[in-house]
Amino acid sequence: MASRRGSAAAGAASLRHTDLDIARLQHLQDSCCRMTDDTEARAGNFRFHEAVWRAAHNSTIAGLLAKLNTQLRIYDSGPPSSYGDFDLLNAEHERILQALRERSPDAARAEMRAHLQRSLEQRIRSFVSD
Repeated sequence: MASRRGSAAAGAASLRHTDLDIARLQHLQDSCCRMTDDTEARAGNFRFHEAVWRAAHNSTIAGLLAKLNTQLRIYDSGPPSSYGDFDLLNAEHERILQALRERSPDAARAEMRAHLQRSLEQRIRSFVSD
């Protein structure tokens, strides 16, 4: 469900973003590329996603995703697990950002869906290995 809403936000953002939205996303992406700590990466990833939601200029989608993420944070209450491959995370964000720049809703939805699916699989693996 989160994957569909997140990808819907990315699709909407590809059509509705402003130059300021893209500049904000690029700044966040540049910051994420310098991160080497799991906690920092998790926070940077979340800020990037929030900026995509805002770039969609759809308060309903943004509100639903914010509530869903608040509920999911209960699963992040334990010790931080490895956030994974930072280069892969940054490459996924860059592909999402590129689709937004190109104003391609299909590509933006597909890239966000793939990013969220990998994140879900990573989260499940961390629960299984704990």
